[in-house]
Amino acid sequence: MLIVVLALPPGPRPTGVAAQQATPAAAVEPGPDPALARAVAYLLGEQDDSGAFLGMNGTPDPSATTDAVFALAAAAQRGVDTGAAIDQAVAYLATDGPAYAETGAGPAAKLALAAIAGGKDPRSFGGVDLIAGLTGPAPGTPPGAPDNLHGAGVFNHTLVLLALAAANEPIPPAAIEALRPAQLDDGSWGFAGTTEAGSGDSNTTALVIQALVATGNGTDPMVEPALAYLQSVQTLLGQFLFQAGEPETADANSTALAVQALIAAGQDPSSADWANAERGLVAFQNVSGGFRYIDAEPADNLLATLHAVPALAGYALPVATACDDPAPIAEIDATPEVIELPAPGRGQAPCVPLAPAA
Repeated sequence: MLIVVLALPPGPRPTGVAAQQATPAAAVEPGPDPALARAVAYLLGEQDDSGAFLGMNGTPDPSATTDAVFALAAAAQRGVDTGAAIDQAVAYLATDGPAYAETGAGPAAKLALAAIAGGKDPRSFGGVDLIAGLTGPAPGTPPGAPDNLHGAGVFNHTLVLLALAAANEPIPPAAIEALRPAQLDDGSWGFAGTTEAGSGDSNTTALVIQALVATGNGTDPMVEPALAYLQSVQTLLGQFLFQAGEPETADANSTALAVQALIAAGQDPSSADWANAERGLVAFQNVSGGFRYIDAEPADNLLATLHAVPALAGYALPVATACDDPAPIAEIDATPEVIELPAPGRGQAPCVPLAPAA
C-alpha cells in the first residue's frame, strides 16, 4: 500500500515525524492535470522497445531511463495512467544499470533512486547492492572542493544523500557538513563543489535543497540563502536561469529543478512570491506535450520533459522512499492502493514496499 506524505505550506519546514504530519499547502483538483497528462503521453511515445529511454546519442541510456522512472512514478501518483512503462524501464535498468552504476557514485545513487521508485530493493538490484557502495568513506574529491564529498562534486554528492534518505539509511553528519564550506557567498552551490565566485548554479542549488530536506535538514541555515539565490536567478515570467548573468536565458530544466526545490522547502511555487513558477514551467510545453529546453530552440527536448514531469506532478526528489517495515513480498498487491486524504496537497516521497528485482 502506498502512503502519500504531503508537503508543507510556505514557511520553515519541520523534519522527521513533524514533516510527515504536515498540513497540505493547497488543494489539487480531482484527476490528472492536463499539462501533466500530455507530458506523460509524450514520454510514453519516446520509450524504446527495450524499455529504455534514449540518450543524446540516440541509443538506450540508463541515465535518461532513471530520470524517466522518476517522472513516470511521480505522474502515476497523480493518477496518470503510465501503463507498463515503469516496469519496462525498471527491467531495462536491472539489466543495463549495474554497468552504469560502476561509473561513479552519482550514477549509482540515481540507479538506487530509480529502483526504489519502481518498487525494487536497491540492495539487490540487477545482482548488485547499490547502497553498499554509497555508505563507505567518501573517495577523493575534486581539487578545490571540500572533503567528504561522495562522487565528483556537490551535484553527485547530493544524489548520494537522496539515495541514502530514500533507502532509510543513516546520513553521516560529515556528509551534511561537507556541503557547508561548498556553499558560496550568494547562497548557491556549484556542480563540482569549488567555491570560485560565480561558479554556483541553480540546478545544483535546487538539488542540494531537496537533499537537505530529504535527510531531515530542511531547517538548516544553509537553506534560506539557497532559496534567496534561486529567487535571484528567476525571471519576471517565473522561469529560472542556470546561472546569473547576461543574456538572461531561462530554461525548462532549471525551472523544473527550482520548482522541485520550492516544493521540498515548503514554498508555494504558484504564489506571487515566486512569480508563479509553475506557470513559468508550463510555458515551456509544446503542443506535442513535450517540453522545449529554451524558447530559442523550439523542438521537443526529452531531458527537459523528463525533468518537468515530477515538478508538474508536485514531487520533490526522492519521488519515493522505501517503507520502514515493508510487507512480505507475497502480501504486496500488484496494484497497490493509494490512500485518498482530504484536500491532498503537493506530494513528497510516498512510501513504497520493495520487492527484489526479477
